[in-house]
Amino acid sequence: MRTRDTQRSKLYAWEATVPEGERLSLDACRELVHAAYEAYGLSARPMIRDGRGTTVARGDTTWVNLPVWARCQRTVLHEAAHGVTILLSPGSAWHGPEFTAVLINLWERFKLGHGPDLRRSARTAKLKVSQAPACKASSRTATKRLAAAVARRNALWQQLREAEAELVAAHAAVRGG
Repeated sequence: MRTRDTQRSKLYAWEATVPEGERLSLDACRELVHAAYEAYGLSARPMIRDGRGTTVARGDTTWVNLPVWARCQRTVLHEAAHGVTILLSPGSAWHGPEFTAVLINLWERFKLGHGPDLRRSARTAKLKVSQAPACKASSRTATKRLAAAVARRNALWQQLREAEAELVAAHAAVRGG
């Protein structure tokens, strides 16, 4: 059972003062969510949905829904923080002190927002911030593994696009002949 979400409105109001960061493709959103999980040493990786037919961004441990408007660093990290918080602090409030600490850690790690003043600005906004575990230091090995995985995924996507083009051409040839 989750704790009551008493600081949701305050958190959203405070979050609006943080820059959105850059606009991202759905693939870049996927990479950012996975990097956020890896920053905490979590092996779980949620599925990323393109948000088609919805207007709400949502995230948990199994999936993150990202309509087009939500594909910016601030919102993507917000949704990733939900899943990370669920894994690290099961039962905590959806936008509670544990979530706020994880969100701040992720924003700091990915260089978003007020820099080192994020915690202070959150407390000024009357938000409670717990002492959640900090992100793990990134290692050169983890960075290389992530780059290799992204390269493999990109190669697979390219193969899929080529196979799809061949299929479309073969279908057109059958229909035309």
